[in-house]
Amino acid sequence: MSSQFSFSKKISKHIFIIVFSILTMSGVFSLYSKIDSLKHIERYQLQVTKRLLTHIPNHINKIIENSFDELVNDTDVIIAFKNRDRDSLIKYGQSHYKYFQIQSENVPVTMHFYLPDVTTFYRFHKPDKHGDSLADIRPMLVESIKKQQKISGFEIGKNGIYQRIIYPLYYEDKYLGNFEYGISLDFLIKRLKDLANIDMSFLVKKPHITTFESLSQHKSINDYFEYTNNNPTLFESIYKQYTGEDFNFHNNDKTYKISRDYDFKDYSGETIGYFLFAFDRTAMFKWIKIYIIVSTIGVAFLTLFAFSYYRKKILSELEIIENKQIKTNEELTLTISKLEESRKNDEKFKILFENMLDGVAVYEPYNDGEDFIFQDINPSGEIHSNISKDNVVGKRLTEVFPSVIGTDLFLAFQKTWENGEANHYPMIFYKDDKVSQWVENFIFKISDENLVTIYHDSTELMKTNEELNILNKSLQSQVQSEISKNRRTEELLHHQKKLADMGRMINSIAHHWRQPLNALGLYIQDVNDSFTSGDLNEEYLIEFQNDCMLMIENLSNTIDEFRLFFKPHDQEDSFDIIHEIITIISLSQSQYISHNITLQLTCTCEYKTFACGNAIETPDCDYHLTKIKGFRSEFKQVMLNIINNSMDAIEEKKKEMGNYSGNIHIDLQGNKDKVTISISDNGGGINEEIKDKIFDPYFSTRDEGKGTGLGLYMSKTIIEEFMDGKIEFENINGGTVFKILLPAFIESQEE
Repeated sequence: MSSQFSFSKKISKHIFIIVFSILTMSGVFSLYSKIDSLKHIERYQLQVTKRLLTHIPNHINKIIENSFDELVNDTDVIIAFKNRDRDSLIKYGQSHYKYFQIQSENVPVTMHFYLPDVTTFYRFHKPDKHGDSLADIRPMLVESIKKQQKISGFEIGKNGIYQRIIYPLYYEDKYLGNFEYGISLDFLIKRLKDLANIDMSFLVKKPHITTFESLSQHKSINDYFEYTNNNPTLFESIYKQYTGEDFNFHNNDKTYKISRDYDFKDYSGETIGYFLFAFDRTAMFKWIKIYIIVSTIGVAFLTLFAFSYYRKKILSELEIIENKQIKTNEELTLTISKLEESRKNDEKFKILFENMLDGVAVYEPYNDGEDFIFQDINPSGEIHSNISKDNVVGKRLTEVFPSVIGTDLFLAFQKTWENGEANHYPMIFYKDDKVSQWVENFIFKISDENLVTIYHDSTELMKTNEELNILNKSLQSQVQSEISKNRRTEELLHHQKKLADMGRMINSIAHHWRQPLNALGLYIQDVNDSFTSGDLNEEYLIEFQNDCMLMIENLSNTIDEFRLFFKPHDQEDSFDIIHEIITIISLSQSQYISHNITLQLTCTCEYKTFACGNAIETPDCDYHLTKIKGFRSEFKQVMLNIINNSMDAIEEKKKEMGNYSGNIHIDLQGNKDKVTISISDNGGGINEEIKDKIFDPYFSTRDEGKGTGLGLYMSKTIIEEFMDGKIEFENINGGTVFKILLPAFIESQEE
């Protein structure tokens, strides 16, 4: 007994040491994990603060840019400044200044007009002070005036630190002077406080703040002056301990993390100061203290509990071992083990039976399977079947559910009882005076005395499926309706695009007709002069008639070409590409000439190259290598759309460059396999940011109302879906090249 006690004591000691060590290590690991998580939160808060210090100045720039856009488009303000009319400038500019103050949330702002000699013409923020020179104290202003360029950034002036944008002002390309918008650094600090709820101060290097008019009011900290802070009491205490390095500061039961992790740069990129942040870490340190106390108590409690539990368990196991050593009757031990296992299985089955979500019923056969008597039913079965266990146990199945008589389900019961094979009976709808439901059955024979059914109530599932079917039909109807609406909208926009192209070509034809009409007028005037002078004879009249009829025939041909150009073709036919391109050029030739645009057409067939310019003469070519099959009218629409886009791009380039000569070159190359059409221009090319969007429907680079955004989308659809071709583009040599690749149509194909 003494040895047993000694052994138990040793076991208890080891258990205590192991449990205490494990729980202590777990507590320490958990504490370090929590502290690491809090440090991660601290780093994240600092990152958010840095992002705000970038985002807020960007927001300020947008405020200034929007305000400047309003002002620079106000002709009255610009003319007043041009005329150096200070009274008119005040009259028309005051509303802009008030609007700018509102946008800046009423922090100090500047709105300032400067003359080219760096003197002040008018300050809206200080109306009574003007005519003074700022050349010695405002290097940012001096640089902007000298370069006549827009400059933005932070700058220190007499009255503080402002985020400024200085613009050169022009009227009819003549330089007038400069204009400045500025918003005080207080806006940035106020926004940062509102968004992040952080206490902060801003320190400026002493050499950079000598221009301040109120220099004596700023506190000196080492090599810096304090410009401002949003918690004077707190920072008064912080500065007493601050050495320039980050540290934890304790003040009035609160703990702060003091950090200077963001250098502040002016417009030139020079560091002029930094923000000193005071992050409140009071809650974090309190939480750590509480966590340590609670963890210590928890470790002690769990150690005692675990020690007691495992000590009893191990000693109990030792007692069982000793009892087994004493007992030698293996048969009795085996019997006890089997009985224990049977009891556990019964308990497991009972727990499973009572807690299954599906209904389970146990039956015994009546009259060798003529009917079945309820022996047991689980709670889910009572709920699903709307019955009570007390009311059905001992009763026959057909008595409880009379509607089951003669059904396939009842026959499945009898079949399983006869052959012992499990039976799955699919979902059926059952209804009587007690229950109405969709149910799925699984039938098993578990012994010579019992039949078990597991049945699943699928009523809600069937209802849900029915609702989903109804919803699906409704959605399909709505989708078809929207598709029809979108198709009608696209057809209308495509028609509008075609009408716009027709109008553009009619304008070109009008220019084309003007010359022969003028000539006809001169011929008629010449007849009158010849009659007066007596030179009118039969030879003259015949020549006059021939010349006039030739010009009239040319005008008539132009009408025919225009009518055929837009005539729709319902069926595919084979045609020569070069003929159609020449038709397009001839109808629009006067428009190119009037816009100072040179259009060239070259055709290469089997290494033979022919060129024609604005004279539009058909080259001497067999054409069989430039022949394709498709929709003629739609193809001409594609070509016209791309050429018009090139003309528009050149016109935009002219607005930027002034006197600018446009060039459009159409290169047609034919071989036995394919025909390649390249349309290039010198209109400046397509912006890289939108290159992937230009073939999207409704995408347009033109101002709203000046384009449908369907031209290139429809062109790509026609070429690639209806003519088995491909359309692509690239920027090259200051312009754009569109390439259309189409399968060639050889005459032998028709044969």
